Amino acid sequence: MEWKDEYRVGIRDIDEQHLAIVECIAGIKQAVTEYDRQSADAGIVRLADLAQAHFTVEESLMRIHDYPRLE
Repeated sequence: MEWKDEYRVGIRDIDEQHLAIVECIAGIKQAVTEYDRQSADAGIVRLADLAQAHFTVEESLMRIHDYPRLE
């Protein structure tokens, strides 16, 4: 997976988180391609941590801004 400018949402922190997630996915792909299980496993753990933190931030922003379809 490669970062594209079209992924930007215009909120700096969210865009930085999205970029980190894309870079992590690319690292996992590379580790799998190189048969580097240790790096792939570490990447998957990192991706799960990044995703959890990211969705927590997004949900908080939706609550703050009364996003109508939050639930």
